[in-house]
Amino acid sequence: EIETGVPRGPLLAIMSWTLILTLSLLAAADAIQNTPSHRGALQLSQDAADLKDLRRKEMLRIFSGGRCLGAPPKDFGDLGNSLSEEACKQRCLNDSGCNFAVLNRANGACTSYTRCSDFRTVPTMVTWRKDG
Repeated sequence: EIETGVPRGPLLAIMSWTLILTLSLLAAADAIQNTPSHRGALQLSQDAADLKDLRRKEMLRIFSGGRCLGAPPKDFGDLGNSLSEEACKQRCLNDSGCNFAVLNRANGACTSYTRCSDFRTVPTMVTWRKDG
């Protein structure tokens, strides 16, 4: 007998069954997580989040041939110089304070604006709004 007063045979049987039941439950939980439907649901969830992020990360051209009226909150060219249109838009998307991006196509100066309700006509400039 073990110190508990329970005969050794029945105690070992109980411990064995407890171990078998625990392992079975763990295996079942693992099997559920690895089922195609469970993985599919997780993937759909991730895909929806990715699509939401993609939708949020879009720049819409709102004025070609002009820029936001007034001085920018920072300096002209604060997002970079000698940039392409795509690089300018991406810099704005990466900057949480940038809601509008203005690119001077003559020199590639990219400028961020937080607000832009009026425009100044400048043939070499293009303005985008962050959408989302």
